Amino acid sequence: MHVPVLLKETLSYLNIQPEDIVLDGTIGFGGHSLQIKNQLADNGLLVGLDQDLTAVQHCRSMFDGKNNVFIFHLNYTDFSKALDTIKIKKLSKVILDLGISSYQLDSSQKGFSYSRDETLDMRMNGSKSLTASKILKTYSADELKRIFSDYGEIRNPFKFIDNILVYREKNDFKTTGDLISLIKRSFFFRNRRNLFIKTCAQVFQALRIEVNDELTALKTFLEKIPDYLTPEARVAIISFHSLEDRIVKRYIRENRNISAINKKVIQASQKEISSNTRARSAKMRVFEKVSKSSEVNN
Repeated sequence: MHVPVLLKETLSYLNIQPEDIVLDGTIGFGGHSLQIKNQLADNGLLVGLDQDLTAVQHCRSMFDGKNNVFIFHLNYTDFSKALDTIKIKKLSKVILDLGISSYQLDSSQKGFSYSRDETLDMRMNGSKSLTASKILKTYSADELKRIFSDYGEIRNPFKFIDNILVYREKNDFKTTGDLISLIKRSFFFRNRRNLFIKTCAQVFQALRIEVNDELTALKTFLEKIPDYLTPEARVAIISFHSLEDRIVKRYIRENRNISAINKKVIQASQKEISSNTRARSAKMRVFEKVSKSSEVNN
């Protein structure tokens, strides 16, 4: 269902030990966690979270009967609720894979992909009320400019926004096809398909980030996680666009109680990209909580 990116690098940089207490905050369909679990002893522990119920159900079935694996239907920002439930106070290893899964793109029917006509939903958690369709129907021009400029990094979204406002006066935004048609009428592609695909990706990214409040979630997690780490605990975060990577990079640079494990961002090899093209945009940064002795020495 989903091929995990940077798997070898993740396992290597996290340096999983048999007795580790590991949090996989975005367990998805268990690609990383399955290999992590194989390196844990009976006194090690794996806690997996995901806000996608289909992914949670899959992982509960996959790890059924494993007494040291706990799976929760939670956003990764709520990891403390899971730890409280199983009475765990500290973590020694953490992984976040912030990418959208192959299942969500190809099979969820929620409109994450611009390559097929699906309902304009884009919710990772189906219990939430905000959808991509609702954004397009109700957001003001200023709000639309904010998300397409800030989250999609589209330089001139003004004609596109004007077309959204005119279109919704008489029509509903029901499917991704409706949105694609509007994109085609709003930008100049000069017969360059690569530019069209890039623009679609930017628009869909912006809507998905807004629907799921993704950047706020990442910032909230980074603020909370140090208090739950043992000394020298490691955290690996895999991001798939520059907005997320900038947040992680800035966080590592500005916090004295953590230190970067990799000085240079880790990216997929050409071999991995050739077998999984979705690994092309993946970037991983790993940091470690500074021990008290290190703080004293500094």
